[in-house]
Amino acid sequence: MNAICKTPPCTTGEGDTTTLTVVAENTNATEGAQFSGEVATWSDDDTAFTGNYSATITWGGGSTAAEAGTITLDADGHSGTVSGTHTYAEESGTTLTSKPNLTVKVFKGGTTSKSGSARQTIHDAAIHVTAKAATTTEGTDALVATFVDDNPNAQAGDFTVTVDCFKIIPLKPSIGRAARLHRASAPSSATSSTFEVRACNESDEGTGFPTEITVKDTDGGNSDTKQGTLDVTNAALTATKGADLNPGESGFVNQATLATFTDANPAPDSTDFTASINWGDGTTSEGSISGSGPYTVKGTRESYAEGGTYTITVSIVDQDTGTKDETAAKATATLTATVADAPLHATAKPASSTEGQSSGDVVVASFYDDHQELSASAYSASINWNDGSTSTGTVAVDATQLGPEDQTVYTVTGKHTYPEEGAHTAHVTIADNGGSSASVDSAITVKDAALSASNGQGFNAQQGQSTGNVVTATFTDAKPAKDKTDFTASINWGDSQTSTGTVSLADNGTFSVTGSHTYSSHGSFTVTTTITDTGGSTKSATAAASVAKTVTLAQTGGSWLLPPDAGPYALGGGLLLILGVLGWWAVLRDRFVWSSKRLR
Repeated sequence: MNAICKTPPCTTGEGDTTTLTVVAENTNATEGAQFSGEVATWSDDDTAFTGNYSATITWGGGSTAAEAGTITLDADGHSGTVSGTHTYAEESGTTLTSKPNLTVKVFKGGTTSKSGSARQTIHDAAIHVTAKAATTTEGTDALVATFVDDNPNAQAGDFTVTVDCFKIIPLKPSIGRAARLHRASAPSSATSSTFEVRACNESDEGTGFPTEITVKDTDGGNSDTKQGTLDVTNAALTATKGADLNPGESGFVNQATLATFTDANPAPDSTDFTASINWGDGTTSEGSISGSGPYTVKGTRESYAEGGTYTITVSIVDQDTGTKDETAAKATATLTATVADAPLHATAKPASSTEGQSSGDVVVASFYDDHQELSASAYSASINWNDGSTSTGTVAVDATQLGPEDQTVYTVTGKHTYPEEGAHTAHVTIADNGGSSASVDSAITVKDAALSASNGQGFNAQQGQSTGNVVTATFTDAKPAKDKTDFTASINWGDSQTSTGTVSLADNGTFSVTGSHTYSSHGSFTVTTTITDTGGSTKSATAAASVAKTVTLAQTGGSWLLPPDAGPYALGGGLLLILGVLGWWAVLRDRFVWSSKRLR
């Protein structure tokens, strides 16, 4: 039985190789996977050889070293097979010349050998792609897929990867994107390699974009394709406010730098950005954006209507025109504008009223503002009437006139009731919302309220005797506040005599004038009462006086005064009195005579 040498070449039993035949076999292997099996058959016609047989295998495919093969003897002891174990690093390709040339040497005895060669087919290892539901921020590659190559020796350069980041999305180009590959930190197993695919650093944000990832082995031709999804969020915006503004009294702002901002997206599209400006007074406008990162936002506006300090808010939005759902990135910056308020110019307006009565709406001042085209609501007015009361004035546009530079003119009106007549001064203060103010003193002339007098009742008097207190007139005053001390009264009794009347106030608000007088002559007299208000108003009323003559009767001891209404009966009454006295005298005389006679 012939021996087998496991580590050729063997040194025992050198033999003739002319009788030796070696036939290498065409085998199939897979790159990266261990091949183990028969690679050749051999036979030796020299049946008399009793030495050792051994074999080596040169696998080719970049491997030039001869490795020991395993000889298997058939039953005759002069034929058998050669087998071995080997791992090819790469596939062979499909052409004959690209296939590795495997050479098997069978040694007969010591150093004599016979060789056989055959081209081997090394297949490409399988590729397995796993697509991801990827999420990224615009401008940053997303992990869109991983894949496994069953060849554990595979390198990133072995593959061509195509990633379509917007598969079948309107308005989005369905083309392949460049991908970055690198080996995963932990391979799937000892017999395979895992790679990550990163791509789609798109500037367009949105959610649910379909993706398609195709991985192909550049040499071997194996490939795999899978579909996934991609969500792209907006990269953060960072805004910085510009310098605070001091536009002066005009309030005009012309292309002022209000803010700057940056986008975390390394490759932004400047047309994605919009800027809106809230000027702090209810006015808004669009900002103009310039630059390529950082960007500058500038704004222009007409005059501020009022002075004051305003907060300007600049809002920047990154919003593209994609068709999927988007969440816009936003940033804001705030700054202040300090606007000096323009001065007000006021003019006093005189007014008049009557004491105790409402003045009604009277204009007490007019004014204009160097800022034009403001509504009346931008101003307020206060009126101090200088009698202890203050009221709010009403500001309105005066359509009948304009200021010296065509400014709008406004009027201030108010109403008030002065309790007393006289010359008064109303202090008018005008203020606008921006802080400017102006004051004027307006003259208010308050007239005396009108008096209304009624004639007194007629009365009878006796010549030479006092009339007693008689009402010579009544009167009323239009002033609501009643005070009898405000009035004086003079009574002309119609006989060239005058006296001061007494003024009284009744509960019903009516005044009366009373007085007394002694007429020195009889007759009919017209009594004239003149009432004077301390404010200057006067009114007169009359009353009729009938004065009777006094009659003197001659008798011992003096005279008799007849009352004024004795009339035509005075003489008759006097005669009867005389006759009565004479009659009693006659009776007494007769009795006296009778008595005397009896005594005698």
